[in-house]
Amino acid sequence: ALESLRQSCGLVCPNDGFLEQLKMFEEMGFKVDQSSPVYKRFRLKILGFTYLLGYDWEPGGKGRGWF
Repeated sequence: ALESLRQSCGLVCPNDGFLEQLKMFEEMGFKVDQSSPVYKRFRLKILGFTYLLGYDWEPGGKGRGWF
């Protein structure tokens, strides 16, 4: 997937987060599969980060919100 991206734009230098998502997308067969363990693990990781930062995962919660 990264090679395909580099072919379209030779000066591409993605950050680590984008590379992780690109690898996940490739592992899921180049489609977003919300039932995939790979996808679920990614979402759980994001949820953990938002919790550690004090953000709420649902609108109207008592934390600081998304922004």
